[in-house]
Amino acid sequence: MTRDEQKEALIRYLMSCISREDWHGASDACNDIRELEAEMKSCACKKPDCDGSGAV
Repeated sequence: MTRDEQKEALIRYLMSCISREDWHGASDACNDIRELEAEMKSCACKKPDCDGSGAV
């Protein structure tokens, strides 16, 4: 699963948490998305040709 696919899955999970008013789960999902985006930025800064899959 690429990082973009992981982000899409986390966003779907976040939306389901919001619809259930599961604020703890929504907070966890937001934190995971933030960390994933930081990893994606770091990868892009180090390797312009990075595909976001996490492969080296």
